[in-house]
Amino acid sequence: MKKVTLLVLAVGLFAGAAVEQAQAQGKRMGLSLNLGYQTDVWAPSSGPSFNEAWFTLDARLYFRLSKSIEISPELMAVGDFEFRGYYFYPGVMLNYTARGLFVGAGVVLPIFRGKGESLLAEGENATGRAAPRVNVGYRFGNMMVTAYFIAFTEYGNKFLEMNCLGATVGYRF
Repeated sequence: MKKVTLLVLAVGLFAGAAVEQAQAQGKRMGLSLNLGYQTDVWAPSSGPSFNEAWFTLDARLYFRLSKSIEISPELMAVGDFEFRGYYFYPGVMLNYTARGLFVGAGVVLPIFRGKGESLLAEGENATGRAAPRVNVGYRFGNMMVTAYFIAFTEYGNKFLEMNCLGATVGYRF
């Protein structure tokens, strides 16, 4: 719980500083709500890939730091079809934007709330280690599509052994 509190506090402070800087420079801020799909992608020695399906819902804030760079704190909720539990991914992304296309990298903190087996641990309510995330997307008008990849580094797993791949469609206000 300390990790979660610390991450939320850090993201809040970072977002607050970005908002202040954006307002001082007259830069634009934005918000998007996104719906999507996420699945697992394992290393060949770890088991079959694409055998789980989860729905995603996320909210992202956008703060322009320059003409082509923006920072995006976000919160994603992920749930499966069997309602065994939910994942939450608070995180922050740094995106490069050009003519509607955006590419970025950042970090998310996986949090599992529920009972049963999860990607993080077996049992109830687990918080994982911070995981790197990369994304690529395109904006057309107020609509946007995003594809992303999260590489978990949990409990001795090798890098790129336990991963998630997802896509979202959203509306940017």
